[in-house]
Amino acid sequence: MKAKLTQTIPLRFPDTGAVLHMSVFREEMVARVLTLSAVVLVFSYITIVGMTIVNVIAQEEAHDEITTTRSAIAQLEHEYYTRMESLSIAQAAERGLTPVSDKQFLQRLSAVGVADDGSARNGL
Repeated sequence: MKAKLTQTIPLRFPDTGAVLHMSVFREEMVARVLTLSAVVLVFSYITIVGMTIVNVIAQEEAHDEITTTRSAIAQLEHEYYTRMESLSIAQAAERGLTPVSDKQFLQRLSAVGVADDGSARNGL
């Protein structure tokens, strides 16, 4: 047994003599619900598209910032290596550094890390 949306139930108004049917009220209610649903779906779609665009723009800005930071780091590294190559023993002596004639090296008698079942653990 199927429910009908257009069930007609006459409503009589004795004062005016008008007759209304219940089907008119149901059709209006269904139309309002469908219209409201369509409006909600449109606004949801616009919101999702807007959020997607904002996320793409934010990702591009982050990528540009990463590229700029990497470039700055590369320039600093280049400057460091250039300065290191330009240093000489005479410049070091001017700054108070002296060459070490008696060098001593440290040796660790135990292993720094021990491999156990494929995972390394720090064993200081």
